[in-house]
Amino acid sequence: MKKVALITGIFGQDGAYLAEFLLTKNYIVIGASKKINNKKKWRLKKLNIHKKLIYEKTMKNLLFFCSYKYIVKKIARNPNKLPKI
Repeated sequence: MKKVALITGIFGQDGAYLAEFLLTKNYIVIGASKKINNKKKWRLKKLNIHKKLIYEKTMKNLLFFCSYKYIVKKIARNPNKLPKI
């Protein structure tokens, strides 16, 4: 089974390059952000990785632990829904 990485700040420079690196290492990458829209995906599109990621919206406070706990539980319940890359 592939390893899964959850990246906060996926739309920023560090998050985008980390996602690109992890995808080359065959990870499934989940990007967590408060707001998910096409305007923010420009860097991921430039790296041509925007279609290879799973996007998850978190609660308003990005540091709120329950947001991440929810995402992890959601993925653990349905591992078959993860993309086959």
